[in-house]
Amino acid sequence: MQLILQALQATGILGGIGSLTVITFGGWSGVVIGWLLGLTIGFQIGRGVASPQKAATLGAGAGLGLGVWLLVSSILEGVLIRSISGQPAVSLGQTLLYGIVSLGIATIAATVMAALQGLSAPYRRQATLAALAFNLIIFPFIDQLAQTGWIATVVQILIFIMLALGLNITVGLRDC
Repeated sequence: MQLILQALQATGILGGIGSLTVITFGGWSGVVIGWLLGLTIGFQIGRGVASPQKAATLGAGAGLGLGVWLLVSSILEGVLIRSISGQPAVSLGQTLLYGIVSLGIATIAATVMAALQGLSAPYRRQATLAALAFNLIIFPFIDQLAQTGWIATVVQILIFIMLALGLNITVGLRDC
């Protein structure tokens, strides 16, 4: 019962984050955020569960809950928010496609990551590191395929962070 309540709480928090992302960016961003948050919720839910099967079941439920958040927010973004904001409308079929694929990806990612967390200790660490490395390697390709442009945005943010740090260090050393 404790794990189910934890899954519901995590689904609500991460579902809100995912919904905000989908409403802000729209389109295929729901699939990308569903994948990333599915991995996160699977990692969180699967920890401390004795067997991979039970962990996968909990992860599937949590991923499904997250996917429902993404589906609803995708429909809201495509049908309501785009028309209010004056952006070009997206067909209901395309909007449903975004939402259903987001739901599926979130569920699959959460199930797989939760099942990996249900492995015994020596295998859990290796499997988790391998899964995270795999996801880090394929993220730029998924970003390019989904045309979200998140990699370019992150690079620009990091450039400004480095410039700000450099300026702060330079100004700070002036007083020495």
